[in-house]
Amino acid sequence: MPDDLAELVNNPSETLAAEYKAQLDVSDNVSKAKFARHVAALANYGGGYLVFGFNDDLTKAAVTEFPGVDRDAVAGVVKSYLDPAFQCDVRVVVGESGARHTLVVVPSHGPLPICAKRDGPQDAKGRSQGIKSGTYYIRKPGPASEPILTPIEWAPLLRRCVLAERAAILGAIDMALKGERSEDAIETGLRRWHEVLLQSYRERLASAGREQALANGYTQFSFAVHHSGGGVANDDLLRVVERCNAEADAITRMHWGPFPVIHRDPKTPRFRTVSDLDNGECEFLEASLILEEIGNRSMWRVSGDGFGSLIKGWREDSPSFRKEPQSCLSPLWLSTDVASCVLFARAFANNFEAATAVTFRCEWTGLKNRKPFDHDTRVSLNGHPAQDEGRISHKTISLAELNSGWEIPAAALIGPVARAVGASDLLTAERLTRRAAGWMQRD
Repeated sequence: MPDDLAELVNNPSETLAAEYKAQLDVSDNVSKAKFARHVAALANYGGGYLVFGFNDDLTKAAVTEFPGVDRDAVAGVVKSYLDPAFQCDVRVVVGESGARHTLVVVPSHGPLPICAKRDGPQDAKGRSQGIKSGTYYIRKPGPASEPILTPIEWAPLLRRCVLAERAAILGAIDMALKGERSEDAIETGLRRWHEVLLQSYRERLASAGREQALANGYTQFSFAVHHSGGGVANDDLLRVVERCNAEADAITRMHWGPFPVIHRDPKTPRFRTVSDLDNGECEFLEASLILEEIGNRSMWRVSGDGFGSLIKGWREDSPSFRKEPQSCLSPLWLSTDVASCVLFARAFANNFEAATAVTFRCEWTGLKNRKPFDHDTRVSLNGHPAQDEGRISHKTISLAELNSGWEIPAAALIGPVARAVGASDLLTAERLTRRAAGWMQRD
């Protein structure tokens, strides 16, 4: 966890960039309206933090962690009350006392200032509570989140807007002049990443004497971030991967991320290069769990330039499932796996200052004769055995769309394999939303 976030919890001190609150009730409209006002003011200030679990006198409150205040809940409040909408990050910071505090990281506004687009709930006298439509809020001494009232208060906000617009224009010009990350180039690079990892996976399984695992088929998920600026520094890459795993797991609750990190040799992630990627000039982080005695053996790679790929065997074919290999497909496992990878890619892309979109490529092989099966009740579901050996799906999704909701993109990527087994009705965006509610209740 970055030192500055830990400092906010260990040494609480309200400043113009940090607002401390005892709680946030996402089921209460007045509470949400007040929260939206603080978020708008912090964004217009240039970014800041909302830290929960502290009383007005900055002593630790009785409750410090609020699982309901997750990224999607915060995005819903922002989208409902503020314009233009933007994405906040949600973290859980463990203080020196051992208390786990929910913390919302508010980014700076972009080329446009943030405005309230609707009123808060009315009180008994018909007055808006928490926030007022058409108002621009900033942070003022106190500290407090209050409306802009004078030209002097507008000056720093407008200056940042001009600088943000200038940076966006220069970035677009730079991207156009370089022409190095066009959509076609990204698609080609992603396909290459996908294929090179598959080849390495085949070689690793063969050298381990486990060719049968490959014969049963595999699932592979790859992504590439569209960006015009710099990437993630190699020195920060492992920490970013761990944080993105945590953000994905905050929703899927699998107790491990899709790109698992194990700090134990020989499973510890390592930096590598291969001649098949940029003539050996592409340095990436790699981890292999192929030598695991149990589970669906996996291998993954992630680069600071925005590429990632994960390949693994079917969970349904593991000995603990006690079913014939290549006979079952669990819609629940399928939805969890794809959702967690989409969530990881979204979190990873948000580490790039100039990211605009993510291109995904998903592949399933060993699909023939698999049919929908509920791994909990061990009964067959409506659908039919797949007739084709494999399916591939690929899609480019804007980062704004990913940040506003992961369910529709995930359902689109699942679509080809869901249709192959006649389970489309079990894997819609609406079904994923309902399933996510169940995931959040896992221990």
